[in-house]
Amino acid sequence: MSAVWNTDRGTWLLLGICGSGMRSLCQQMLHSGDRVIGSDSCRESLQRLAAEQSQACRQGQLRLVDAADVSLLQEHSLTAVVRSLAVPESPDLSAAAAAAGIPFLTLPQAVAQRAAAQRQLCVAGTHGKTTTSGMLWWILQQAQPTGLFLGGELCGEAGRLFAERSRTHQPAVAVIESCEYRRSFLHFRPASAILTGIEPDHFDCFASESELLQAYAEFLARVPADGTVIHDTGCLRSLRLVSQCAARPLGFSLSYTGRAEWCIRDVTPRTDLSAAEVSGSGCRFRMHHLDGRRLFVEIPMPGVHNAKNAAAAILAAELEGVAAEHAVELLRTFPGIRRRFEFRGEYRGALLFDDYAHHPTAIRETLAAARMVYPGRRLLVVFEPHQLERLRRLEEGFAAALSAADQVYVLPVLPAREQVSAEVAEQAAAVLVERIRQSGGFSRLVNSLDRVPMTLDDAVLGGDIVITMGAGRTNTIHDEINRRVQRDFAA
Repeated sequence: MSAVWNTDRGTWLLLGICGSGMRSLCQQMLHSGDRVIGSDSCRESLQRLAAEQSQACRQGQLRLVDAADVSLLQEHSLTAVVRSLAVPESPDLSAAAAAAGIPFLTLPQAVAQRAAAQRQLCVAGTHGKTTTSGMLWWILQQAQPTGLFLGGELCGEAGRLFAERSRTHQPAVAVIESCEYRRSFLHFRPASAILTGIEPDHFDCFASESELLQAYAEFLARVPADGTVIHDTGCLRSLRLVSQCAARPLGFSLSYTGRAEWCIRDVTPRTDLSAAEVSGSGCRFRMHHLDGRRLFVEIPMPGVHNAKNAAAAILAAELEGVAAEHAVELLRTFPGIRRRFEFRGEYRGALLFDDYAHHPTAIRETLAAARMVYPGRRLLVVFEPHQLERLRRLEEGFAAALSAADQVYVLPVLPAREQVSAEVAEQAAAVLVERIRQSGGFSRLVNSLDRVPMTLDDAVLGGDIVITMGAGRTNTIHDEINRRVQRDFAA
């Protein structure tokens, strides 16, 4: 997640700096001239971050440690301590910070404070938040300086533009990816909102679906009566909640049913892109309005799910004064989001992609997109389940979604925010392998991340499409494959 609003330069202590949110927050703080001290328990991730930010480390702007203690508060005049929600609370640090008068904030609290003066356009929902937020920012920032809080990284040169604008402008508007995890989105004040859809996902903080829906209802209640909630009317949970909030609803869907004003039609592959451009393919689709208006949209990201993301971004941009036709033109050059069907290279004639999908719906949509743009080709998936509780609650859905691939290689569960033994993590993955086989798919257990490249050596054929999937570490597989390719080339 990335914050780009300028504040007075200071020194920040970030706890859990290598997490997806804190990592990007760190990068933007460095771009704005702040000093950052970061801690993380994963030394390998710290080493990667140090390599990526080597100049900042050499210049003393960034200091990385594997554990934060009270001495850091004593050694530095800190602006604030910011804790990732994935990091357990530290009573000692909290007490020391309070005694020293140093604010101790969670990540969403810190972002809310930094964005307090902005008109906030909030993007919420189980799927598509990062891509939709990135698309909306990409459109708006070309018309006016626009802030961004994003749960991922923009591809290509977009990150550089992002950083330059954060240094030279104080934007009046900010696009905020607003996550429901631990009700984080309730810290924000949306002038308008996008709701991409609602499904049970975070079982470690919502004991029931009713709790989840109540949190979303409270979020939507924060949108004022003169604001708008853009939503997918194909999601019945969203439709019910939006009908109960004060803001004006603006619906889109794959059909006109369910009070949709805009209908998405004729989603087809766009194959005029090179493999190096975002994903090697994208999609084309039409948007039809009830009043007869028509839009023809082309984006460099494939899949019906991305057509929905783009439609939501176009409608939100139009509310902010950007003509829909102009928004459509700008989206043709959208650089994409890392780990969202991100092209990572070729290996033995196969195309390699990486995707963040870690929920059955996201897996199903991503595999459908791959089938759409690469029909008739073998589809191999390497999947690392994220959280044991999520896997157990949605096991049937995972098995059904993954069975759409030709071959599935399952890694042990990554027990994020859970106390799970390595044995239990592997056993749970083995159960998923068996469920995929029972669903008619081909699946094998790969008991460690290090063994994946060797497994692919034996499995991959020329023309295959290989996708690594998961919210954890599967993206690092491509780094090892690239090293192997370089070694083979040198030999």
